[in-house]
Amino acid sequence: MKKILIAILAVTAVIQTFGQNARLDVIASSGDFFSNSSNSVSWTLGECITETFSSSGNTLTQGFQQSLYVVTSIDELMVEGISVKAFPNPVSDFINISVKSDNVVLKNIGIELYDSQGKILFLDKFSSDIIRLDMKNYSNGFYVLKVKGQESKNLQNFKIQKIN
Repeated sequence: MKKILIAILAVTAVIQTFGQNARLDVIASSGDFFSNSSNSVSWTLGECITETFSSSGNTLTQGFQQSLYVVTSIDELMVEGISVKAFPNPVSDFINISVKSDNVVLKNIGIELYDSQGKILFLDKFSSDIIRLDMKNYSNGFYVLKVKGQESKNLQNFKIQKIN
C-alpha cells in the first residue's frame, strides 16, 4: 500500500512539474516583421503590453505595440460598386464620411450615430458624397456609425473612437 501511494505521489509530482512549464508562444490574429539596414520592427496584434524601454529617442514596447491602431469598418460593404470611408479615426472634432459610387446614383444618404449602449445620438440624411459630422460635443469613447443608402439599406458600419 505504501509503494502504491509513493508511486501515485511521484506520478503526480512529475505531472505538476511539466504542467508548470511556461511557453513563450503567442497565438495572435496578425503580426509581421520588417527590417532595413539599420532597424527592425516586429509586431503582434492581440498580445498584452508587458514592458516599455526608452533610450536616446528610441522606444521599445514589448507586446502589443500598436497603441493607435483602430479598426474602423465593422463589417463588409453591403452593396457592390459603392465605396464608404470614415476618417479620421480616432476623431477629436469632425469626422468625414465619404460615399462614392461607380454606377449607382446616391440619394438621401442616411447617417446614424450610436453610443456604446445602443442609444441613437444623431440621425440625419444628406445628399452629397462627403458628409462632415461634428463630434466636439460627444464625450470620449467608442461609437457606432451606420451609413445607409436608399430605402434605409445598410451600406457600412464603422466603429469610431472619440478622443480629445
